[in-house]
Amino acid sequence: MIANEICIPVDLASLVAMARAHLYSLFDDQLPLVTKSPSSPALARVNVTLRTVGNIRGSMSSKGGTLIEQVLDAVFKASRDHRFSGSIVRADLEKVSIEVWLQLSSELISLEEREASEPIRLGQEGVKVEQGTAFAYYKPSVAITSNFSTAQELFGGVCKKAGLPQDAWKDSSCILRKTTWIHLCETPHREVTQMAALRPASNLFSITTDNLVEWVRGCTSYLKWNQHIDGSFCHRYRPLANETRKGSTNPVRASGCVYAIAAAASSAFLDSDADIKRCADHAADAILRRLTQLKNGSYFVADSVGGQSGKLGTSALYLLALLTPALREKYAHEADELLAAIKTSQSSDGFFECVFGGQESGSSQINFFPG
Repeated sequence: MIANEICIPVDLASLVAMARAHLYSLFDDQLPLVTKSPSSPALARVNVTLRTVGNIRGSMSSKGGTLIEQVLDAVFKASRDHRFSGSIVRADLEKVSIEVWLQLSSELISLEEREASEPIRLGQEGVKVEQGTAFAYYKPSVAITSNFSTAQELFGGVCKKAGLPQDAWKDSSCILRKTTWIHLCETPHREVTQMAALRPASNLFSITTDNLVEWVRGCTSYLKWNQHIDGSFCHRYRPLANETRKGSTNPVRASGCVYAIAAAASSAFLDSDADIKRCADHAADAILRRLTQLKNGSYFVADSVGGQSGKLGTSALYLLALLTPALREKYAHEADELLAAIKTSQSSDGFFECVFGGQESGSSQINFFPG
């Protein structure tokens, strides 16, 4: 049961079920779903968002006469929304996920408050702007999915959406309001959960050994199926936009991924899986190509193939990976060489130089000590 902290005389989960039933009826050429609910008055705004594989396929709102009418009208409009990758088709019905957003209230943001550090709670409150005939609004999630880091950036974005100058929010004639919403979202199993800042609003899972093992399996599966041909991993993925961010690979994170998959391949809690072991070997070999020799004969992991410097954290995490049961025997020699290099980087005070083959490290590089 989803908590209904406001007095909406309708079971919130049933709104999402109703939205799905209506979506199906639109494709089956049935009469529109009609529900008499005189006790459920219209809210300020209702938005229905349709997604497939995380991508938005339609997102429309309705003001309607009653709450039910708002939901049904928003479904109808969202199913015909062509702004994204084309409106949904019948083949999408089984894989489409439905979100229902209910706007509960809005509050004026005064001119003085707009310049404050936190005039709204980013990700938890939305914003809408009005000036003359221009109007636009953002749901709370936009601050997260569009990477707005400050409220003022968000205000500029919503003004631009309304066709106004991006700094129009600074004008006293511009009406700016923060809005509160309930966000209902379908899970992959067609259950309904209430979200806050794109996370479940309540703890849906108990922390048990079985659940932890299931999460580890999911993370291991992600690494296994997102490994490049050279053994590296796709670890700059934006799931909300379903895109991979391009750019150089962070060497410390790369070694961390090898450590993670090697630990999974060594875990007694996971079922024996030859694919995981192959994935770990392939990942270890990818880092192995970066091994560079120091003057004392030991080796460290350089930041790139053929590079002459490398971070301590990269070598330390890679060493941990090679010491796991899954990799220990095959890479025993390399582990010994890395350990020798790390030992030589320790100063008399117990701390470490954080860069191999480069300039001495400063205080700003202390973040590599834990690695």
